[in-house]
Amino acid sequence: MATEPFTSTTPMNVPTPSTKHMVANAAKVIMEYTDGLQFNNNAVYWQKAVDVVWGQLQHVEAVVGDLPASFVMPTYIIAVDCFMVSLETLQKSKTWPPWDNIHHAQDQDVQDHPWFKL
Repeated sequence: MATEPFTSTTPMNVPTPSTKHMVANAAKVIMEYTDGLQFNNNAVYWQKAVDVVWGQLQHVEAVVGDLPASFVMPTYIIAVDCFMVSLETLQKSKTWPPWDNIHHAQDQDVQDHPWFKL
């Protein structure tokens, strides 16, 4: 008896609640770490913040194509994508990301980014 291969009846680009939740969670985590920079002015915390922020941004980039056209990407996430340079560049240059630009960004600062109007 032959078995038929499994085929899904769900289109591939249908957003799931977990996709939207993942973006919301990434925004929350990024904000917590960048907000923490004002209280943890030491190299260990700053490096941890860079690693976490970069990791969260990679998670968002992986699912951005699965978000619905009406999805409103948090400005904070867009600002991270606009102003954050690659992790490798940060490590080589031994400089910090422009946290102030990220933290204080408003819609008009990121309105040209492709994620601004999905």
